[in-house]
Amino acid sequence: MIIENPPYNGKRFIGDKSTKKVHDFQKNACHVNEENAIPFDDLPQAHANKYENCQECLNGIFIGPVAGASNFKASMNTGIVTKKAPSYERKVIGGIKTK
Repeated sequence: MIIENPPYNGKRFIGDKSTKKVHDFQKNACHVNEENAIPFDDLPQAHANKYENCQECLNGIFIGPVAGASNFKASMNTGIVTKKAPSYERKVIGGIKTK
């Protein structure tokens, strides 16, 4: 739940100063104590300030742009970029499968 009053200021992404984790308040999964809350405009801003994604509410989220951006897909409404799993070619050499 996005909280409008300070220190949250209506921001979706809230950092916890005590754990250096950033949380997504739109998902209602986590709570950050007011004394430890620091609001961020977006995830790249949180990551630039050395905050890591919370494993509960932001598990598996990657932020771009990065090298190899063709493997990334952006969500238009969140600005979150997720990476597709790599595909491996398997070859049979002398009866043994290799990657």
